[in-house]
Amino acid sequence: RLVSGVMMIPASALDTTESGDFRVWVYDPDEGTVSPREVTVGELSDDAVMLVAGVQPGESIAAAVVHLLRDGMRVKPLDNAL
Repeated sequence: RLVSGVMMIPASALDTTESGDFRVWVYDPDEGTVSPREVTVGELSDDAVMLVAGVQPGESIAAAVVHLLRDGMRVKPLDNAL
């Protein structure tokens, strides 16, 4: 969600690369897959993380079990899975 022009994501959506950089898993609705994207984070607030760069408004990201995801893995958005 956007808060005063800053994107906030659930802390559970944040993953790390092998080198320790932060990333999120971006969903491609045309392919039904996810791919990793490095992001720049700001402050942690409650259970949310401020994203400074790396994701554009309107893009969907995985919000849970991100440590189990792999590049190109097929997934279903929660709203379609129920």
